[in-house]
Amino acid sequence: MERLGYGTGVGVYLMERSPRISGEMRSPWAIKKISKLRDTKKTYVVRLEHEAKILKQLNHPNIIGFRGFGKPGSDAAYLAMEKASGCLGDLIEKRFDEFVNNCETEIIPASDPFPAEKILKVAEDVAKALTYLHDEVKMIHGDMKSANVLVFGDFETIKLCDFGVSRKIREDGTIEGDYVGTEIWSPLEIARKQRSLPHEPITAKVDIYPYGLTLFEMISLKPPHLPTVEDAYGSDETFDEETFEDTLAECIGTRPMLPDIEFDSSYHKILALFFCCTEESPLQRPDARDILKVFTEDELVTACSKVTI
Repeated sequence: MERLGYGTGVGVYLMERSPRISGEMRSPWAIKKISKLRDTKKTYVVRLEHEAKILKQLNHPNIIGFRGFGKPGSDAAYLAMEKASGCLGDLIEKRFDEFVNNCETEIIPASDPFPAEKILKVAEDVAKALTYLHDEVKMIHGDMKSANVLVFGDFETIKLCDFGVSRKIREDGTIEGDYVGTEIWSPLEIARKQRSLPHEPITAKVDIYPYGLTLFEMISLKPPHLPTVEDAYGSDETFDEETFEDTLAECIGTRPMLPDIEFDSSYHKILALFFCCTEESPLQRPDARDILKVFTEDELVTACSKVTI
C-alpha cells in the first residue's frame, strides 16, 4: 500500500477498495498501523486500540471518520479511517519549500502566509471540533498541531485526527491522566508540571494554546519556537545542539514571535485569535465555544477580551 504519512510508532497507508457488486465505486480508506521496526510495538498497539475506541464513539463533521479496527496479534493492530486530501502539516511544509525555491533574491523574506480565508477556515472548523470534544464528549484532543489536522479538497472541510493520547475531562474541569502531547506545542502549565514546578490546573485549555500555534504555523510556515526562515537560510553560525536545546526548553509554553511582515486587514481576526489563544496563563485563554463566537458575531469581545478589533 502507498504510504500517506507517518507518526511516532505508526505509519498511515492508502487502501483502495474494490467496487461493489453493483459496480458502484467505493471511497478509499486511510489505514494506520504499527511500524514494523518499533521495539515497543505493544505500547503502540495499546495506544492505537485506545484511539480506535475513542474515534468509534465520536460523530462530528470536523473529526475524521472511523471505518474499522483490527488486532491480528498481540503486537499488531490497524485502524481504518476515511481518507483526506492532505495533512495540514504537509501542506505547510510544501508551501515553505515552494516559497524558498521560488525566491528570486538572495535575502529570504520572513514568510509567505497562507491566504487569510484558508487560515480562517482551519480556525473555524477546528474550533467546532474542539467545542464538540470539550463540551459534549468531555475530552481533550491532547496533541493539537498541524500534523493532526486533515484537509479535504481545497480547504473545503477541515477535520481533526489522531486521538491516541486524548484524555477525559473530570467534572471539576481538570483532565484525567498525564498530558503527553508533542513538547514544542505544549502549554506553559504542562512544561511547569513536567519540571515539578508550581503550575495552574491542567484543563481543556491545554488544547487552546496549541490551537493558536497551529494558526501560527500557517502564518510562519514553520513549527513554533524553531528558527525563522531567515535564520534557517541566512545564518553562517555553527549549530550548537546543547545551546539550541536549552533555548528551546526556555521557549516551551511561551508565545512565539510572528514573522516580520506586513499583514493586511484580512488577517486581523487571525492575529487576534493567535494572541489570545497563546496566553501563558490558561485562565486568560478563551474556551473553544468562545472562539466559535468569533465566526458568528461581529466582535471578538467574548473570546479575546484583551484584543481590540
